[in-house]
Amino acid sequence: ARGTTAYLEQYSGEQCFALTRSDENSSLLMLGNTSAETATVDLSGLTIGKTAAEELVLLGELYTGEETAERTGAEITLPAWSILILGEE
Repeated sequence: ARGTTAYLEQYSGEQCFALTRSDENSSLLMLGNTSAETATVDLSGLTIGKTAAEELVLLGELYTGEETAERTGAEITLPAWSILILGEE
């Protein structure tokens, strides 16, 4: 209920979205795939709070099938209909 939400258009598209949620104490990144197909998001250059995207830790995940997200550096591949929440340690 507190803080601000920002839509990250640069990291969003027809298949997926990227949002940040921040308050004075923390910042989170939420990635979602809203399609029936796998989607890959390249988060190169993104910093959340003081942490580069590739150093964010997984805080939560929601999958509708057996596939899970895969991460290689700043690139994240999301299975169909999935959501990831990443944040600083």
